[in-house]
Order: sequence, then C-alpha cells, then structure tokens
Amino acid sequence: MSRRVLAQIVTACALIAASLAVAPAATLAVTNPVFRITLGSCWSGQVPDENASVHVVWRDSAGHLIDAFNTHSYEYGYWSFPDTDRTCSTRPIRAGDRLTETETDHGMSSRSYVVKGITGRFDRKTNVVSGHAPTGSIFNLGVIQDDLIGYYGAAVCDGAMPPRAADESFSYNTSNCHAGYDAHGGDQAWLTWTSPHGDRETRILTAPYAQVKFGTPLVSGYSFPGGLVSVAVETATGGTRATAKTTANGNGAWALLPKNRNGDALRPHIGDVDTGSWATGTNAFKVFAMTTVFGTNLVRAPVCRTPATHSSSSGPAPRTGLERAG
Repeated sequence: MSRRVLAQIVTACALIAASLAVAPAATLAVTNPVFRITLGSCWSGQVPDENASVHVVWRDSAGHLIDAFNTHSYEYGYWSFPDTDRTCSTRPIRAGDRLTETETDHGMSSRSYVVKGITGRFDRKTNVVSGHAPTGSIFNLGVIQDDLIGYYGAAVCDGAMPPRAADESFSYNTSNCHAGYDAHGGDQAWLTWTSPHGDRETRILTAPYAQVKFGTPLVSGYSFPGGLVSVAVETATGGTRATAKTTANGNGAWALLPKNRNGDALRPHIGDVDTGSWATGTNAFKVFAMTTVFGTNLVRAPVCRTPATHSSSSGPAPRTGLERAG
C-alpha cells in the first residue's frame, strides 16, 4: 500500500470521525442497512447484524446491472467488496446509481438507495470550494494539505458546514478554515453528506496541479473534474516543442504525453517551460536541475519560489518536477 493511499485512509478516518461527532445519535451499530459511498471511487455498506451473509446488487440509473455478489458482514455489521472484485476500478460509483444490500440470514434486513451525488471544484487561486450537494441533513467540509510526495499535514478544516442554497449550490472560502491558509496544488477538500438514515456520500476534490516525471514524456496531475486540460512544452526562448490536450476525469485526474509535429512523445529538457490550463488562468513552470548527494535529479519546481533543499537523511530526492504554486 502506498504512503499516499495509507495517508488518505488515516485522513478519512479523522474527517469521518469529525462528521460523526455532529451527526444526530451517531453510533457504531445500525438499526437499518446503510451505505458508505466515495463518489468517483467505490462504496461499501453496513447491516444491523455481525457475521451475516449479505447479497449486494449495484445497478445504474437506467436499471442495468453493474455488479452483484455475496459477502459477509464483520464487526458492527460492516461489509466491503470481495478482494477479487475490481468493478470500482473500471466503473466508479456515480450519482443515480441504485444500490441494494440484503441480509440473507440473521435479521433478513434489506434496503435500497439511490446515490444523490456531490459535485464541486477546489480553486487554489481563490481558495474557494464550490459545487452542488443535497440539501437537508448534515453536510461537512474538511481540508488537508499535501506535499505531493505522500505526506499529509493536519486537517486545516475538520468540521466546517458550508450552507447550501435552494438549488443545492454551495461556496466556501477555505481561507476561513485557518489563519494564513492558502491552498496549494494537491491539497484536498473532503465533502461529506450524511442522509437522515445514516448513509454517507463523500466527494474528494483535489486542488489543481501538474507534475513532470523527468526522464519520461509524462505530464500528469489534477484539474477541475471534467475540464479540458492543454499542455505545451516550450523551450526557454518560447519555442513550442510539444503539445497535448485531454479531459480530466470525474475526480479531476489527467495524464498526457505531449508530442511534437511528427507525433513523437518528447521528454522535457532542463530549462523547458511547461504551460497549460490545468488550473484557473494561465499556468507555467520551469524544469530545472539540482545536484544532491544522490546525483542530479529533478526536484520540486514551484513557480516564483526558491526550491527547498533536500536533506540526505530524508531519503533519495524524488525524480519528479512538481508545480504547485498558487
């Protein structure tokens, strides 16, 4: 398990605990089946009985079968997908999906749920998280900082409650979370809506950034979900070496292999400048080299900032150029 995934799990537990703290009559056990949904990723559930046989059915908004399987609940009635089931990796859960969980023994509890959905964007240049979420019940916002190489700082927000308008829209300036907070690329906003029945839907928004994996043509990062991302690799004098464009996925992730006029994917050179539309406005960062005790590697490349030195005690310098300036 990667450090980034492990950190997300730890952070999720902290933010979920904060949301449960304000939820009415929150307990570990449940009296009716409930659903735990991470939009754009996967889902699980909880039934009233431990060690129960559970039949799960997942359909899309039109009623077409996506997945069905049998599993068992464990402590407090929690259950998850079988280890061999990879459906979520190819077809993430989305608004409108119809979920059913049924105990086939013990109390024989059964319940269905239609996913409401949460949409949004985290604009690092304004610090604003905005979007749409169901009205009614509990809606929480948590924000964590990320350095893009696997380290998560403490939560900047862990229980903010953005107000929602009648049309389900919301907007929250995360600079209100903590004095001096200014969003950077890679920071994450966790939006969690809890239904009156105890179901939980979470949407994770990542503040936009781009990164270059030195030695390869790969440029990747996060933008606004569903947004068009274009990248141009330019020489120090402004000549265009390669270009590419794509559409960010439902979570905002994107990846490109910029190509030249001949259709060849090009690796960046020291001194090249990557420009593009991964964040609000025009964005650019310069690929530069830094000599360390581990040899010549590319390190963090914030725009208009002095690169941080890399201590030999902290492990090898990353072979990645990261742009995350606000």
